[in-house]
Amino acid sequence: MVQADRPLPGLNVFTSRARYYTFLCWALSRAQADASPRAHLERVLRLERLLVLCEGLQHEDDPLTCGYIGRRRGRRFVSERRGAGLWELPTRVLKNQVSNGALRLYRTSLASLGLGLRLTDRGQQLASQLEKVIDEDVVGWALEGGTQQQKRRGTLLGAGARMCPSSRIGAYERRYLVAALFGADGNGIERRETVQVLFEHRRLGFASVGNDSTDNDADRHHGRRRQARAA
Repeated sequence: MVQADRPLPGLNVFTSRARYYTFLCWALSRAQADASPRAHLERVLRLERLLVLCEGLQHEDDPLTCGYIGRRRGRRFVSERRGAGLWELPTRVLKNQVSNGALRLYRTSLASLGLGLRLTDRGQQLASQLEKVIDEDVVGWALEGGTQQQKRRGTLLGAGARMCPSSRIGAYERRYLVAALFGADGNGIERRETVQVLFEHRRLGFASVGNDSTDNDADRHHGRRRQARAA
């Protein structure tokens, strides 16, 4: 395990989408704003479920287009209500969201990349990029009343397009992500050197999203950590 962590420290088989760092920094920032510490975790989990709902709707006709944590259950949730015009926030998107949700799977990596659970300046910079484009009405619904109230499909589709892990990354967001992954702070140099070696030996390429590990419940894979890309 120690040797496996050396080539790409802080990354593992589940940290496969770079934009999850942006989403989670934003979710942590929103969860910790104007709320007691006891409510922070539940607020992050609600925003995770919002992402799963929006992703399931956005990729309903081609579910393998984008890999996101909770995809299998999100796809099922949307399929069971196919054609509905109004949607509630899912109450369950993983077998155990606290143990297997996005925050849990990226928790160690967020700290390793200098983003932090109590956000660093770099983490706040990433959070600010998503904050610029989110739908405040949808976010408020998810945080305060999403399990009882409903939102229109079109509204959720619009919100999902901005949060999607496969969305086009802006120049500033890309800059902050590259600095976190490969900058001079922390383990960035080790990750950069490993990636350079992989490029030189033509070992990097586009992966099939359809086979993404996030399609499965994460608890099936704990204890089988493997090094993976942040792509």
